[in-house]
Amino acid sequence: SSKFSVEDIHHIGVLDVRIFNLDRNGENILVRKDEDGKHRLIPIDHTYCLPPVASLEGVFFEWHHWCQAKEPFSEKTVNYVKSIDINEEAQILSSLGISEESIMTMVLSTILLKVAVSSGWTLFDIASFMTRGFPVETPSKFEEVIQSAFQQCQRNDDFSTILDGGVKESEFIELFCAELENEMKNYPLISSRRQIEV
Repeated sequence: SSKFSVEDIHHIGVLDVRIFNLDRNGENILVRKDEDGKHRLIPIDHTYCLPPVASLEGVFFEWHHWCQAKEPFSEKTVNYVKSIDINEEAQILSSLGISEESIMTMVLSTILLKVAVSSGWTLFDIASFMTRGFPVETPSKFEEVIQSAFQQCQRNDDFSTILDGGVKESEFIELFCAELENEMKNYPLISSRRQIEV
C-alpha cells in the first residue's frame, strides 16, 4: 500500500464515507500502473453501500489503517467536501428510488465528513469513528450518536416515522448534529496521539 498515492486513497475514502460502504475490501480496489510507473487505484463493486440508517454495523474500509489515511487532506479535497450539497444529493437519490432510510445514511455520514474535515480530522480519524472495534458487538461512536439522537426524539415512534421529510426529520438531524459535536470534542484524534508520542 505504500506505493499508492495519498490523493487516490483520500478520494476513495471520501466516497466510502459518504455512501457508508460496507465492503471496501482489497478485492474491490483495482490497481493500474500508468506509463509513468505510478500506481493508481480504481474503486469497483459498490453493491453493499447505503444501508438503512438503523443497520450500520459491519462497515469495513481496507484503507483504514494505511499510512496515507493518516495524512491531512489537501486543500482541493477540503474544498470539494465543503461544496457538497447534501439536500441536492438526497433529492437525486430519492429520484433514483433509493429508500428514505438509506438516504438518511448518506445525509448523516456526509454531515460527519463535512464537520470532521473542517475540524482537521484525518481519514483515519473519520474511519475510526465510524467502524466498530472489539468486541464487534459494541456500536461505533457514529452509531452511538445516531442512537442517542433517535432516542431523544423518539416519542413512541419507530424510525420510519422520523423519516417523513417533516418536522420530526428536521428535529432528528438537529439532535444528531448536536450530539455529534459533543462526541467529537472529546474524541482522541491521530494528531493528538502523535503529539503525545513525541
